[in-house]
Amino acid sequence: MTSTEPERFRNELLSITTANPGWRVQVRHVAYDVDTQEQAISHEATFPVVAWGVVRAWFLAGGEEVRTDPIFLTDVGLTHASEYRRAHSALDPDSDPQTTVDITVLLPATTVDIAEGR
Repeated sequence: MTSTEPERFRNELLSITTANPGWRVQVRHVAYDVDTQEQAISHEATFPVVAWGVVRAWFLAGGEEVRTDPIFLTDVGLTHASEYRRAHSALDPDSDPQTTVDITVLLPATTVDIAEGR
């Protein structure tokens, strides 16, 4: 996005705290073909969550929201969910395909040892 284009998303990281080990996010880039109206996953990855951030987000259509975002480590560095969506979405009417980003927080896996005979 260039500085002359309107900002679709604007956000500010207000505070941050570390995450317990084991949390992850799964990201999916979903491409939507405007002509055929078909959707397909164009990219999928899982990244470790290293912190949680309180983010204030403003929207082009107006309004704002304060929310908790996972902060995760990608192949290129740290990012939070709101920033990742901004960087990887292509929602402009002229985009073909249009791309949205789904982010799912995955709970840490738990294992329970069950001794035989108990």
